[in-house]
Amino acid sequence: MKEYAIKTRFVFEGKFFIKASNKKQARKYVEKHCGLVLNRGIHSTLPDDIVDWDFPYHSEKQIGRMTLMKETIYKGFPASELKQGEINA
Repeated sequence: MKEYAIKTRFVFEGKFFIKASNKKQARKYVEKHCGLVLNRGIHSTLPDDIVDWDFPYHSEKQIGRMTLMKETIYKGFPASELKQGEINA
């Protein structure tokens, strides 16, 4: 078996709706108070009456460069030389 490191980016594109005095303040609010954590979802530390959002539940997947990390050896043979089924034997 070969192990690869595959650079992958998940992109969520959406909008935060911010109530603010001006564009600069609105941008600062998003930069400082809004984010995304994989196991918690989209969140904000701003009060609900100041912020809302619209983001899709599914991301766009972008796959980048692949790097061969290592090849695992089974019983003295590179896994690429073994037939399927011999690996678990």
